[in-house]
Amino acid sequence: MNEPPRVPLGTHVVVTGEAADAAGAGTGRGIAGRIVHDTGGAYTVALVNGRLVDAPGERLMTVGHGSSPPPAPAPTPSPERLVVERTILAAEVGHRSDVIPADGNRPAAVRGVFQAPTDTLWSLSPPAEQVSGPGAGWLSWEVEAFCRLALEGDPTCHELLWSPRTIWVSDAGRELRDLRLAFLSQSIAPRYATSVLEQFKELEQGDQLELGEQLETSERHRSQHRWALAADLVRVLLAGIALLRTGDAVGAVAGHEERLTQVRAGQLPWDQVESWRMEVQQRLEAAAATTFLPAEPDVERVQAWLSDLRRRDLSGTRS
Repeated sequence: MNEPPRVPLGTHVVVTGEAADAAGAGTGRGIAGRIVHDTGGAYTVALVNGRLVDAPGERLMTVGHGSSPPPAPAPTPSPERLVVERTILAAEVGHRSDVIPADGNRPAAVRGVFQAPTDTLWSLSPPAEQVSGPGAGWLSWEVEAFCRLALEGDPTCHELLWSPRTIWVSDAGRELRDLRLAFLSQSIAPRYATSVLEQFKELEQGDQLELGEQLETSERHRSQHRWALAADLVRVLLAGIALLRTGDAVGAVAGHEERLTQVRAGQLPWDQVESWRMEVQQRLEAAAATTFLPAEPDVERVQAWLSDLRRRDLSGTRS
């Protein structure tokens, strides 16, 4: 049986076992030092506390020595490659559905989640947390950033997790979807209401665009977008109600399809749309008061999954 190679003089090591305890380490974790003599059977190590100890090779953990070159840093993929090659989940979100027709001239809104290589996260220039593209209307988050937003109650992140209009899903993406209830809590009610209210205030600035006015093409486009966004924001509140009541956003607009279509087409006065928004928000608050959801999301469960996902990628078992 071949003897293991000898450790060069000057190598920094950690001494473990009885030799370390005898030198006064006292923690069971070992004590650091540098090899100063090789007797052929054991090594003499000068410890950081100034003492010399003799220890066999099997009681030494090599830290390294000056002649060892540092490992090359992992290259960070371009944002485009991250989305194209490492997306784990992507789906259409927004008002495109069987019951609410979309404007055929608008690109589908796609949201996605990609998984950056674990070793690139240790770089001074880590991968982007959010990437636009590759197509129009496409926006993706790195999985850690996505999890943070979803835990904070971001409506778009939740919609992606429940969207039936899947474009791509990997095994890791299926795991993320299986985890989706862990992202929910009672706190989604104020987050959804605040998000919708802020955007409604922005839309109110365009209330001078009345239905039937003779508008230029660009102005008419802005008006159509305004009404479509107003309908989409009400739909977000309806989705929040469904999540609070059942933990499932599928079928959230059932019974409201006709009215949403009227809003999107600009067939209702703005004050009626705003009144409906306030009514639905009150229902959202009522649903929060009686929901079965916990007060806080299950951060530990999400963290455990994310850590395991990172480890699997590092070991080459990415799914």
